[in-house]
Amino acid sequence: MDNHSRYSKKEVKGLAREVALPIYTINMWQPDRSGNRYAIQRRDPGLLEELAAPTGGRSFAARDMRKLTSVAEGIGLEIRHEYVLGYAPAEHHLDGKFRHVSVKVNSTGGEKVRIFHRAGYVAPAQ
Repeated sequence: MDNHSRYSKKEVKGLAREVALPIYTINMWQPDRSGNRYAIQRRDPGLLEELAAPTGGRSFAARDMRKLTSVAEGIGLEIRHEYVLGYAPAEHHLDGKFRHVSVKVNSTGGEKVRIFHRAGYVAPAQ
């Protein structure tokens, strides 16, 4: 629910791209059952995914508040079982621009592998 942001959607997405940590979001939207057609709630799971995916995190949904604990526990489990890879660019540009990074994994044994990674990084500025 957003009823009075300090930052625009574009600014928040830019800040999320620059963060050095994965962002995990939980969509807890529930339909308004009060009959108030002017309720401020709006469902926008796409925005949560847009914030999480570029950071290497993920977006989850908990439509039933009783499932919120299990969703949070699942996020914790995922964080505890992740691998961390380092990357050093061959050319060091000090221009403050966003650099895209692509990650590919070859699976051994034919099992299906899913990866989540940062979309890139912001190069330091001089």
